Amino acid sequence: MTRVGVDVGGTFTDLVAVRPDGTLDIRKVASTPDDPSIGMLRALDALGKGFPIDVLVHGTTVATNALLERRGARVRTGPRCTIWPATIRRRSSRVTM
Repeated sequence: MTRVGVDVGGTFTDLVAVRPDGTLDIRKVASTPDDPSIGMLRALDALGKGFPIDVLVHGTTVATNALLERRGARVRTGPRCTIWPATIRRRSSRVTM
């Protein structure tokens, strides 16, 4: 069984494969920010076609990095509640458990 893990980052896409005999293959290719899937496919191509992949695990740090570096669009964490609290209190007082 060949197990492969791919991490798509902002700069590099990293791949680690565990072959059936236990050997590790490690690849690092440039990420493609416009389409992260291209970076993942390039990493898989760099691995070669010697073994079929039985398990593929994918992760990304692109969103995490954007949060840490404070890049990207400004967003609110939730709507402003002005009338909602009173409505919720009224409705929740009618709920019985």
